[in-house]
Amino acid sequence: MNDAFLALIEFRRKKSKLTRREVAKELEVNTSTYYRKESGKTEFTATEIFRVISLLGMEKDVEQQIFLNKGCVKATNE
Repeated sequence: MNDAFLALIEFRRKKSKLTRREVAKELEVNTSTYYRKESGKTEFTATEIFRVISLLGMEKDVEQQIFLNKGCVKATNE
């Protein structure tokens, strides 16, 4: 998973004042598993990604990641 996206997950989790333990509980995984996922050591499943996005209110962030950072929309100097 993209390091910038993982950093965004951590930032939004902290901004939401949620602990890793609380997010892990919502994802129904143990805290150490969630830590490995958030730190990029193991991958999130697709279902977990959607749940994290919803839990942390990251819908707009994801749109920006997809359309601006992945080259779907190209900025020009015109």
